[in-house]
Amino acid sequence: MNAITSRPPPHGVEAWPGLPGIDAAAAKEYCGNSLELFKRLLVLLRKNYGDWSGDWLAVVSAGSASSKADLCASLHKLRGGASTIGASHLALVAGQVEHSLKEGQVQPLEAVQRVGEMLDRLLVQVGEWQESAQARGG
Repeated sequence: MNAITSRPPPHGVEAWPGLPGIDAAAAKEYCGNSLELFKRLLVLLRKNYGDWSGDWLAVVSAGSASSKADLCASLHKLRGGASTIGASHLALVAGQVEHSLKEGQVQPLEAVQRVGEMLDRLLVQVGEWQESAQARGG
């Protein structure tokens, strides 16, 4: 259904996906209503953050002295990336965790686990949608 007109999209026009965790209206606005741009951003999200949780769990478990500052920088980048695709809740949580980490209110391991769970759920949803779209020829 087209959110603006409440009618299905015209024949041959791919519908904007309704992905859990993504505010479609925000994504459409950011992408200028370009589904192709949105798809490219989702590919970049999976490419750049597909291993985020596992990579950061390994880093914080090793206890590197610079890992806290690096994790804050990574959370900041993730917040921006999540915002561009309309993953508003993920962006909010990443920003909150970044702030809490800087203030010493949360430990790096807890920060990675909290954001990682949310990110991983989103990545699974995105991956399933991409596979489905590819199977449909989209």
